[in-house]
Amino acid sequence: LFPFGFPAPAIIASFELMFVLFVFWQGFACLVAVLKPRTECRRWIAVTGLFAEVISELGCFSAMRLMQNIVPGKLSPDLMGHIWRLQREEDRLWKAVLSSAWFLLSRVLIVIVGMDAFLVKYRACATYAIGTAKISDFVHCFVFLNQLLGVVHLNTFTKRRIATFVFGGEDGIVDRQEQNLLLAWGAKLFQKVWQRHGLARSLCIYLTFSDMDMQKLLLSEDCNTKDQQLSPFGC
Repeated sequence: LFPFGFPAPAIIASFELMFVLFVFWQGFACLVAVLKPRTECRRWIAVTGLFAEVISELGCFSAMRLMQNIVPGKLSPDLMGHIWRLQREEDRLWKAVLSSAWFLLSRVLIVIVGMDAFLVKYRACATYAIGTAKISDFVHCFVFLNQLLGVVHLNTFTKRRIATFVFGGEDGIVDRQEQNLLLAWGAKLFQKVWQRHGLARSLCIYLTFSDMDMQKLLLSEDCNTKDQQLSPFGC
């Protein structure tokens, strides 16, 4: 799909390599902020970013992950958020035009790059999938399958949706102030986990923290009251 005769495999590989290096740079910046923080709050925000964002991205990254931005379940909230931001900046017409143009252009580029990445990887994997006999062939197929299943990272997606539900307010849009509140909540959570459980158990909790854990922390249920409320309905 790339014009001017550029080899698609080389372009996709270069793109993925640059992004992986960028994620590693983010991880390095988080480590520096953890070891030499300006404030205690910045330290725990860096810890949260390292485990919730950087390590999660490295788990199943590929250029195909760009396609998650055109999945209807994510495209629709992104579009609504974009319209909400345009309404708040109605006095800046030029900025709204540029923002809308970039929103549309970025989705077109995502389709081109993401689709091309899928086709390149699919054709490369097909040579190993046909007549599979070696362990290395299964490894190549497994890596492709892992990247394919990680196009929409469900753990990250569901945690963000829960965070939007709790911190986004009635409009369902997380603005800058609400984003800062979310960062402070996550930093305080990771700090309390470290203080209560120590190094080994805290690392396990950080690495396995999921949307179910987030829901248990944010919601409180009184079983006795629930039973009393449901009993008249025969539940």
